[in-house]
Amino acid sequence: MLSENKQSILSIRNLNIWYGDKQILRDLSFEVQQRQVTAFIGPANCGKSTLVRCINRLNDFTPNFRFTGEILFKGTLLGASTDTTALRKQIGMVFRKPTLFRCSIYENVAYGARISGVSRSTALDAIVEKNLRKTGLWGEVENILEETPEQLSTGQRQLLCIARALAVEPEVLIFDEPCGELDPIETVKIETLVRDLADDYTLIFATNKRRQAARVSDVAGFLYSGELVEFGATERLFTNPQDNRTEQYVTGRLG
Repeated sequence: MLSENKQSILSIRNLNIWYGDKQILRDLSFEVQQRQVTAFIGPANCGKSTLVRCINRLNDFTPNFRFTGEILFKGTLLGASTDTTALRKQIGMVFRKPTLFRCSIYENVAYGARISGVSRSTALDAIVEKNLRKTGLWGEVENILEETPEQLSTGQRQLLCIARALAVEPEVLIFDEPCGELDPIETVKIETLVRDLADDYTLIFATNKRRQAARVSDVAGFLYSGELVEFGATERLFTNPQDNRTEQYVTGRLG
């Protein structure tokens, strides 16, 4: 739940984003607190994915991308000199479509630890089991660890992607429409996992599903036409919105 004792881990100040001449986001400012779930809601093409991808510098690969303003992680400004490889270990990402490496289930989870210098098999075994257990996937794959993920369902693949992201011990984990490819049963598993992970991680969750955001988040922000219309405690935003556009969106009359 929302607590005044929590501290900000991310600070976004006067953020503006363009692709070429088209401005996508306009003058966004907000704080993300530690060990909470912060959701961003809004209709398609409102800028949710652009925003969350900007936080760990994934937009740097997008042609004609540019931004103004400041993004601070633990008080440090993320700029041109930021080591993006190190940053993406601290701020992980889970995408809409599960994308796995062409190797075994075991190696998918162990990959990050290996490239970070962990080579002892016993240490890797422990990392793989620990993070598969965190996602609830261990019991389903412990006997097929050396096989490829191709036989897994889409939901299991998404859980494997989350286990892989957790294996490098990030402080922040971003979910960009993580249930977009999943059926209702698989969606419930992801939502339950997100709530469980909030005890140990800072989570950012982008979705265009209003009820999903209400279920999983402590704090929510409503994006519309590139503007952060409203940002605050999820319960207040859904039950007592301060902006008419927010009220129209959460009741299904807008977007």
